[in-house]
Amino acid sequence: MTRDAELVELFEYKVADIQAGRDPKGGRRSLAELREYLRGAALDPAMSRRVRVADRIWRQHQKNAADALSNLPALSSDESGALGTLEVGGLDLGTLNTVPEALKAQLSQLSEQAESQTRNEWTVLGRLRAALFHAELRAQAQQQTRIWLKEPRLSTIRLAYALTENLERGAPGTAVPPLHDAFSSLHRPEIAAQVLSSLAAQLSVPADELPRRYLQVRSALTQLADNPFPRTPGSDLIEARVRAAEHEQLSAEVKQALIQALKQGPDAPRSASEQPPLRSAASRLLGFLERVVPRSSGGQGLEWPLLDGLLFSRSHLLRLSEPDSQALSLAIHLPGGEETRWRGHLLRWKRVTLGKTTPHPGWEVQLSDGDGLSEDDGMNIVRLSAQRPEAESRFGGQPVRLVLVGEDLALELRPVSHADLFPLSVEARLTAALLEPGADYAHLRLARAAAQQLRGNDINPDKVSPESAARYASAPPEALLNFARQGAQTLLAYAAQGDDAVSRAFAEARTFLQLSRPHSEALLDLVRLSLHVEPLPIKDDTRSVPEVESGLYTLLIFRGEPLTVRVNDRLVALRNDYKGDLCAVMPGLTAMPVRDLLVLPMPQGAVTMIRMGERVAVGFQPLVVTPV
Repeated sequence: MTRDAELVELFEYKVADIQAGRDPKGGRRSLAELREYLRGAALDPAMSRRVRVADRIWRQHQKNAADALSNLPALSSDESGALGTLEVGGLDLGTLNTVPEALKAQLSQLSEQAESQTRNEWTVLGRLRAALFHAELRAQAQQQTRIWLKEPRLSTIRLAYALTENLERGAPGTAVPPLHDAFSSLHRPEIAAQVLSSLAAQLSVPADELPRRYLQVRSALTQLADNPFPRTPGSDLIEARVRAAEHEQLSAEVKQALIQALKQGPDAPRSASEQPPLRSAASRLLGFLERVVPRSSGGQGLEWPLLDGLLFSRSHLLRLSEPDSQALSLAIHLPGGEETRWRGHLLRWKRVTLGKTTPHPGWEVQLSDGDGLSEDDGMNIVRLSAQRPEAESRFGGQPVRLVLVGEDLALELRPVSHADLFPLSVEARLTAALLEPGADYAHLRLARAAAQQLRGNDINPDKVSPESAARYASAPPEALLNFARQGAQTLLAYAAQGDDAVSRAFAEARTFLQLSRPHSEALLDLVRLSLHVEPLPIKDDTRSVPEVESGLYTLLIFRGEPLTVRVNDRLVALRNDYKGDLCAVMPGLTAMPVRDLLVLPMPQGAVTMIRMGERVAVGFQPLVVTPV
């Protein structure tokens, strides 16, 4: 039985108790809170029908009880005075107007305080779950932005821009901007990131509204893919001006220049050849939306974060006696306590005042990042407020996300999949394959020939012949690495637009160079890895000198102290040079700087390193095609 089904059944039992004249377990307030939650939950039709039936019975019982009270005969003044005077301040219960005014004011104040403390904590949990989901949605949008910025024509980002504009206006009409549109400036990473953030904001709605909003976004995307360049009054005017210019008594050169100038305006007609790439972009954008929207809301993504209760909750029904040590998420009503231990690690919080120019209230959260065995573990400090309700930190050696909603906090441990390193690992593996010297750098020559085909040019034999490979062998290692990486980036960018063109280009290049089929197929397999983001395969190795295995990465956290890793029985050291830059040192090779990507060739393959901040993943790429 699912959680929603259990709650519906619990609601029916509580209503049955009320109908039989019994107080439900947890009291009538717990029944009211459960009723409010179920009325706002996204239930299937059968569950909703059961809730409506039970709710109708409950409301009828409440109405009958109110009618019964209203029909009771009122007490006369004599009868009410017969209650006498209790020895509690000498008050006559039958004569309310004798209650002192000071006591009346105190009772009124207490009543107001009790009402202000009443809240629906089912709604609080729902808001915390939504806040965690929306934060993850924005994070995935930012990660996807970095991938789509590598497309040569930025088709997906341009399409996303027009989609968000249409959604914000509530109607179609915005055309997909041209590639070098000065107004939108989508080639700038910060602008592209803002576009994807706006798209994520369109889906940042409560759980019960997400299915309807997701359908709206899908419908708008389909409509835009069918007609990416809707006509405007300006388009008709430009066409009329072009027809008029064709009849002007001008020389052919001047007339052609005039017509071209008229067609360069923002409302100029667009070429039909732009539509197929945009349809492919729509497919990629739809695939992204399906991956981030939960299955219960119509997508294919993970479900909403699970919060089973609220630590220090005011409601007995939702109160957690202690955090679940196996759970990956935790919700806390902050005013109810000061600290707790979760998964063996200390967690503290306190009220603080944040901001210097405009002070405002907030919370300081201290998270233990040690082994949990000592109270002196290193503490990460996060400050949250209504102005900055989200943050990411580390807790117990793992990444954690924090969101603040009012005075309630939700924490969610992030699965350490390192999926953000995956695109860089694909680029590193393809670069390593292009650097293989076998058959006169056959892979690098093949990639250059395929790139010429993809650009619409004929293959230049002088640039891809075996004799041309002599300069690769004599080039400095860092210069050759940069050259091969540029080739890998070009292939990955074209692959993002569609697999068919890349496959044809490789087939024609292989035939031109008279290479065997395994060469092109091996490179194509590496290129196709970039079409999906997957978790980076990490090997769990706690030894002082971890060892890299083929197909797996060893993750190192570099914080200034030298580190050593073993790759194919050879040691690779990571350390800062005299300038403070991280370098990789391997016996027999020159020290190479580790920026975001590094490939160190070896006889049996290559060492690949990818870096983001303090994380350095070290892998080994065997030879793609083994020499005969």
